Amino acid sequence: MTKLPHMDTLEPPAPVDPPPPPPAKPGKLRTYISVGVLALILVGVLWAVRNNQSADDLAVGTCFDVPTTTEVSTVEKHECTEAHDAEVIFTGEYTGGDTYPLAISVTDYLSTTCAPAFETYVGESYDTNTTLDMGYFKPSLDSWNQGDRTFTCYVHDVNDAKLTNSVKTSGAPAAS
Repeated sequence: MTKLPHMDTLEPPAPVDPPPPPPAKPGKLRTYISVGVLALILVGVLWAVRNNQSADDLAVGTCFDVPTTTEVSTVEKHECTEAHDAEVIFTGEYTGGDTYPLAISVTDYLSTTCAPAFETYVGESYDTNTTLDMGYFKPSLDSWNQGDRTFTCYVHDVNDAKLTNSVKTSGAPAAS
């Protein structure tokens, strides 16, 4: 038998590590916990927005909190016997033309629509009332360009105190 040169200097191959075991499948408990956490988050979100209403859909007689942002899309409505900031006294379509109204046009529109609605709803003239003030929502330029012409007038306490009852007099028209 012939010996190959340097055969005795070869080392045996190094042992190869076995592959790692496959990861364990998550147990059903982990799945149930994940689904439960997602359900709690969903319930929390729904609870937080339960009283939200589109500002475009407010009706006369709706009591709500006035948002502090300049662009208003939703408000938090309340029963009028709960603490709230304001109450809707008028909603109507702007009739001053198709051009987005300037401040003077808005003022004219409000004085011919909201001021009379104030007197009818509250039972006092807006000019002589000392406890309530008026505010309004108007369409943004974008919504105006999409055809929205709805103005919503509301009353609130002049000192921004919370109201706890409706400001409507017994002779005022019912909420629409």
